[in-house]
Amino acid sequence: MLLFFLSFITWNPSREAFTVPFFDIAIYWYSLFFALGCLGAYLFVLHTLGSTYDKKRALAFTDTLLAYTFVGMLLGARLGHVFFYDWQYFKDHLTEIIMIRQGGLASHGGAVGILVGFILFWKYHAKDLPGMSWRRLLDYITTATCFTAGCIRIGNFFNQEIIGTPSNAPWAVLFGHPTEAGVAGPRHPVQLYEAIFYFGMFGILWYLSHRQKYKAGLISGIFFLAIFLFRFFIEWIKIPQESIPLEPLTMGQLLSIPFILLSLYFFISKEKKIV
Repeated sequence: MLLFFLSFITWNPSREAFTVPFFDIAIYWYSLFFALGCLGAYLFVLHTLGSTYDKKRALAFTDTLLAYTFVGMLLGARLGHVFFYDWQYFKDHLTEIIMIRQGGLASHGGAVGILVGFILFWKYHAKDLPGMSWRRLLDYITTATCFTAGCIRIGNFFNQEIIGTPSNAPWAVLFGHPTEAGVAGPRHPVQLYEAIFYFGMFGILWYLSHRQKYKAGLISGIFFLAIFLFRFFIEWIKIPQESIPLEPLTMGQLLSIPFILLSLYFFISKEKKIV
């Protein structure tokens, strides 16, 4: 799977982790890492809320919150890919939009979906956690999202997708069966660059979220600024994902700008009620 040569790494694992006996259903590494990321996020939020509320209340609240944000993330990520990255194809294959198993999820769309799911959740369930501010809860969610994003990028690495530009670095990766057509030679392992950054941000935000004194919303502001500034700049060493090339910026860079601006809102505004 992973072989070291003179100046680069060859990476060509099977995309399938295993097959479910009797049902003959293939389970992919991407799916496992996606599930691991969601589980880690769930446990983080549960642990954090459990330090303030009783176990039963924290568990019920976290279960409901996960349902809203997971559905929002999945729908947002799929629709983001369809409309922002590959509409030229899907406009003629509308029935394939629901075929998520074939691949095609966009992280920016997933971020929008999580925000929408969170707003709907807060609107209908805020009363279940008395004394909790929506900004502080969003701080917990954005912190957990960093872990999920890191796991997903490792899944992308196993899938040999989201390929980087050519590189002569000793850690450059030669992908055996990349999903992008026309990819040859050693490439930047941008999936791992992102995974390392996201896990690092998870550690930093976890530390900040467990400090007693900080402005609610500060962590969310740091999240949106750091994550999407990083996404903006790392796009320069990625193969563009959109079906119709954009100039001079990529679709990923354009979609990162609103989130960077959103970070300013959390830094300078005062908390208001979400309705």
